[in-house]
Amino acid sequence: MKRIAIFLLSVLLISCSQEAPQPDETWVRSVGGRMANVILDVESLSDGRVVVVGQQGYPAYDYSATVGVNYEGNIQERGCMIALLSPQGRLIKKRLFRAEDIRIDGLMTLNSIGDRGTFTQVIPTPDGGFLCLGEWRGAGFSGDPNGQWGFLQFEPGDPSAYANFVCKFDSDLKLTNFRTVMGSPLTPNIVFTNAHICISPSGEIKLATSGLRTVANITHMYALFTLDQDGNAVDVRTTYTNPPWLSLTRDLMYSTDGELLMFGQEGNKMVIHNWGPEGFGITEVIDVADDGVGPGQVNGNNAFLVNNPQGGYIAVHMDAPQSIVLTHLDEDLNLIKEDIRPEVLSEGEYPLDASMTEDGELLLQTNLLYGAPFVYSRLYKLTADGQLIWQREFSGVNGSFAQTSDGFLLIPENYTQDESIQKARLIKAYSNGLLE
Repeated sequence: MKRIAIFLLSVLLISCSQEAPQPDETWVRSVGGRMANVILDVESLSDGRVVVVGQQGYPAYDYSATVGVNYEGNIQERGCMIALLSPQGRLIKKRLFRAEDIRIDGLMTLNSIGDRGTFTQVIPTPDGGFLCLGEWRGAGFSGDPNGQWGFLQFEPGDPSAYANFVCKFDSDLKLTNFRTVMGSPLTPNIVFTNAHICISPSGEIKLATSGLRTVANITHMYALFTLDQDGNAVDVRTTYTNPPWLSLTRDLMYSTDGELLMFGQEGNKMVIHNWGPEGFGITEVIDVADDGVGPGQVNGNNAFLVNNPQGGYIAVHMDAPQSIVLTHLDEDLNLIKEDIRPEVLSEGEYPLDASMTEDGELLLQTNLLYGAPFVYSRLYKLTADGQLIWQREFSGVNGSFAQTSDGFLLIPENYTQDESIQKARLIKAYSNGLLE
């Protein structure tokens, strides 16, 4: 009997000494090198790991009267960045993509612009790899002597040209493919801009971009690329706008019925194109709102179309006074409610990212458009009609977020007045948006 009691006591002590289940942890991690850097997209993988993309060696903001660029560190440390992190936000592996050894059909050698490249979006592929969408910018334009937000000049006399591109990385972040998404030389003098990429439930990858002819008559169009999981284009289709408005893609998504929807801006209107399952199979165009914004203006740069689990869609965009507006549409893209303006949002608050919860609540990340320096971004949880549930404020600006099974992953750039460079940060927050 005594031996039995001792045995039971030892079992109890062993079980008590084992580590008890810990609550979901939150954390804040700096991502990138010792230079100014930015991360623009984040995805949570099924095994809990996290992948982020952006740019290392990003030009830091300078809020003096003249635009300044802070180039810290060795040039070889700058370039498009992809990083794989553990579920706790610890760096597993990081890779930079530079362009020194790449030629585009003999058009030119991309040898000194690796630091001008930025990954803007990442999609995990069925083979365990990652497809990254990026862009090069470079030559500069009037009012921006440093070329910080300029365009890469691919053709003499055509300073408007700049290139979107895709890179494929395997599960170990080894670069396995590179493809450009640009007009030259296949369609001379066509410039593709504002690219967006999405993947269907069956794994088909679509890339949509707006295009314009840069010489003679200005014709505006959309291009749609079907990509395999290695980033190769297996189908390319184009369609022209009528009338020929200056057209810009803003978002790309699949509906619950498997139809490809493009949310874009044509002239002063926000529109939805229903392109059907394969793309351009349906030419239906829905006017969402006449926002009075001119294409390219800062208040038109971000817009989102999200599936509403309660049925239909919610469009998030901005109007001319630079206020965020919500529009409700049903499953057939008929307008239900227009001009919904959440009272909690300030004029000049800019949408960074948006999605819906399974319960039909709207998640919205913003920052302030006015004032310098920008010092914070906000994450809101709203009802579908824009009523506040909660809001959280984070130091840092820009970025996006991803929902996880136990909370959020948020990207704000870390900029404060006493820092000379930006440091990208990734924040893991609880499902209520709090860190503790």
